[in-house]
Amino acid sequence: MLNIQIPLPPKEIQEKIVDEIELLEKEEKVLREKVSKYKDKIPQLINELENNSLERLDNLASIGSGGTPSMKIPAYWENGNIPWLKSEVCKEGFVYEASDFITELGLQKSNAKYFNENTTLIALVGATKGKTAFLKFKSTTNQNIAGISSIDESKVLNKYIFYVLKGMYNEIIKDLSQYDMLNLTMIRNIKIPVPSLSEQQKIVSEIEKIETQIAELEQKLAEIPKQKEFILKKYL
Repeated sequence: MLNIQIPLPPKEIQEKIVDEIELLEKEEKVLREKVSKYKDKIPQLINELENNSLERLDNLASIGSGGTPSMKIPAYWENGNIPWLKSEVCKEGFVYEASDFITELGLQKSNAKYFNENTTLIALVGATKGKTAFLKFKSTTNQNIAGISSIDESKVLNKYIFYVLKGMYNEIIKDLSQYDMLNLTMIRNIKIPVPSLSEQQKIVSEIEKIETQIAELEQKLAEIPKQKEFILKKYL
């Protein structure tokens, strides 16, 4: 049997603790509802584009995947300085750095290839399957990521591609079972709306404003556990 001891302050102190924590929990609920509403706005913006002409992604962008140098050959990895990403980085946000690196020899002796800054990444398998990331530096990837880069940014913006595919997540994976994976053919066949360049810029700007608001709300949510802990320390 567990022998757990808890502090037992006077009743009036207990009531103060409960009241203050309940206020925080009400605030937390409101913040989570706001985050949910803001997140719903992004696919709504994409859905509003349905009246525009749809074009296959492979007509708009270069699409490819990476590779993994053999883990059995140390020369492909040791002291490597070439960034190399796995599909776990695809978390619907920007990617600013890598935690794994390969050597020039590893790059030459595998299917790994460079993707340029401002490439959209989309996970083909695993827990992040169908989720995207926006690459903010030149990097290689493994074979479980597709890299998508605009052929002509005077027609379609790279950042617009990222936000559209992010907003289409449910549609992209809707026919996949738990064990199915995406492949490059599926990615190439995705059709996206292509409004005018000025409309693309407007949508990107609106989504960036929404994401800034979401980030601010999530920062406030992250502070709530600390505030609860402060209340307990204050009274106990």
